[in-house]
Amino acid sequence: MPIASISLQNLQALQQIHLFQGLSLQELPVVIQAARLRRVEDGTFFFLQGDPATLFYVLVQGQVKLTQVTPEGDQVILGFVNPGQMFGGIAALGVEEYPVSAEAIG
Repeated sequence: MPIASISLQNLQALQQIHLFQGLSLQELPVVIQAARLRRVEDGTFFFLQGDPATLFYVLVQGQVKLTQVTPEGDQVILGFVNPGQMFGGIAALGVEEYPVSAEAIG
């Protein structure tokens, strides 16, 4: 795929993400072509704790809240994901289930 057909904004956004910083301008379009944009409403979960870990995400806009339910049933907020950050990366490591839930919050 020619680089000219890829948005400069998309290339610049990818270059800001630590995971992709070592890729060349010829490799970045391959990543963009393999990516799928997913828009979700506030309160929608990308995945729940215990779901099969099949995808990892890079947040483009908004914020994601990461939570985990303890064995006692308490919900603990582990952190927040901001634009340009990756989440669900455990899927790339071969782990079978997500250890946390990821909810769109804004």
